[in-house]
Amino acid sequence: MHALAIPMAFVLSLAPTGASSRFQLDFQGVLWHVSPIPLSVGASSGRTVGGGAQLGLTVFGIRIIDDESPVTLQPFVQRVSSYSLFGGGQASGYLNDGSYVTSDYGGSVDAAANIYLHRNLVLKAGFGVAQSSAGGTTRSLSLPTKLGFGVRFYDTEIAVIYRIAPVGQPDYYGVMSWYVPFWGQVEVNAFVLVGRRVSLEASLTTQPQGASAGGRVTGYLGRRFSLSAELHGGLSRYSNDRNFVQWVGGEVGALFWTRQQVGLGLRYAPEWLSAVSGSQVINVPPESTNLPYQSISLVTHTLWFTVSSRL
Repeated sequence: MHALAIPMAFVLSLAPTGASSRFQLDFQGVLWHVSPIPLSVGASSGRTVGGGAQLGLTVFGIRIIDDESPVTLQPFVQRVSSYSLFGGGQASGYLNDGSYVTSDYGGSVDAAANIYLHRNLVLKAGFGVAQSSAGGTTRSLSLPTKLGFGVRFYDTEIAVIYRIAPVGQPDYYGVMSWYVPFWGQVEVNAFVLVGRRVSLEASLTTQPQGASAGGRVTGYLGRRFSLSAELHGGLSRYSNDRNFVQWVGGEVGALFWTRQQVGLGLRYAPEWLSAVSGSQVINVPPESTNLPYQSISLVTHTLWFTVSSRL
């Protein structure tokens, strides 16, 4: 224990270098495992495994200075605008009784901007293009878009963001048909920095006939190391009260920045989701659809690892 305490104390006490950065490169890899908990007769006992990767570039409006504040918080503390572009892909396979059944895959490109119109007013905007294929046959295209504003008071920011995601699917003749699954996804979030050693985040987002909420706390142990914990959950209803989805989950993570401005992060997130239908649920066979209610629960384990570099 003492052997670890000495080098850790040295790392946490490293003085700022005064170096400046205009860009940040980010690489993120993700692995996940989904296993159902059947709650109705005949429900599937299969599982899904998958993974993906994403590469991103962030350009800062002015150069970030490695000062006395935690490295992760420097863009926020210094009120620096940022412009980001991310692209990546993912794939997963559904296994039932140990046999391969179907596969899903997809990719996306996302652009986002966090622009300080004034030191106390922030514009938040984003646009993306995502393509996905389910079961190797059903393809869809999504255009997630967001626009919002944040108001800044010292080290507290409160933002309201509107999100919309039109979805396009081709018909039998290949003609794309567009629709909007949900028109009113509004997110309200708050970020509070306490003594530049602890940050608190809370969010509330509208869902179809429901809502989701979450909270996160991050502790900064020195300038280069942080630990975080999150809890979130939500409920959505579709068509009528007999069809709904509810979920609850959490996340724990750690992030370390080296003196060369390289960040290494690891996060783990478990989540439980339950879907209830008055007619049928995915993976429930037709012979069981005479049940008044059918349910299936899914438990997801997700692991993220990240590498970031300021240039």
